[in-house]
Amino acid sequence: MFVLSQVSSALDLRLVLENDMIATYRTVQGTPKSAMLLIHGWAGQMDEVGDLYKRLAEQLSKQGIASLRINIRGESKQAASNYNLTSTFESRVADAQFGLKFLQDTYSGLPIGVVVCSLGDSTATAIALAGHHPEQISSIVLWSSAGNPDTVGEHLLNAEQRNEVLEKGTVVIDDWTVFTITKQHLVGMNGYDIFTPFNAYSGALLCIRGTNEPIPDIDRKIIDTASGKLKEYCHISGADNIFDVLDPKTQYDERVLAQTVTWLDDTL
Repeated sequence: MFVLSQVSSALDLRLVLENDMIATYRTVQGTPKSAMLLIHGWAGQMDEVGDLYKRLAEQLSKQGIASLRINIRGESKQAASNYNLTSTFESRVADAQFGLKFLQDTYSGLPIGVVVCSLGDSTATAIALAGHHPEQISSIVLWSSAGNPDTVGEHLLNAEQRNEVLEKGTVVIDDWTVFTITKQHLVGMNGYDIFTPFNAYSGALLCIRGTNEPIPDIDRKIIDTASGKLKEYCHISGADNIFDVLDPKTQYDERVLAQTVTWLDDTL
């Protein structure tokens, strides 16, 4: 690991972790009480849409909670790679494990939590991480949850597009921007059961989603699978997949941030 630069605040450092993954490390003033790993959504980047994670990190820091927000390899370069997606579920989980290890090494003995945002491979990444390391994670918050990582192929690609990527190696889709889905990405999300190992997780769990989320609601299954007793879910009436963060007329995003910070402050 080495430091690239100081970012916008004296508390923010831009890092390169040992797997060449870029991350931003947000410290606290005084003695930290816990630390958070922030894993961005599918095809996203470390600050999240509308700077949701950057804002979350700032609010957590005020509560004595340090954080690390990571750039998932094969997704987070976005425009720099012409939105060419090459990540796999295994590479996603590996990136999350590197982030967790950094926090464990930096904050040995302190409780660690995870926040994840949107779509199947992202939710699945956090659930798999907790299933692999159930004793090392104390609290999880899932925004706009989905299920196993193959949700990406099921909900973003139709049958013709899935066949095209398998036959030709890539397919171009137009969602919130134009993406190139690679065969490596699509195939690399298939064939995983995240729920069986998640039963080993006994920490706190909060699921938050909007009622206008297009992905089928799977919060009940996630809640029922984890073995802990401190489990809740919250549905925000009228909010979409990203809690309308780009619409200045709503305040759904502020509600999500406030609920997340309160939950983590109470459970870490």
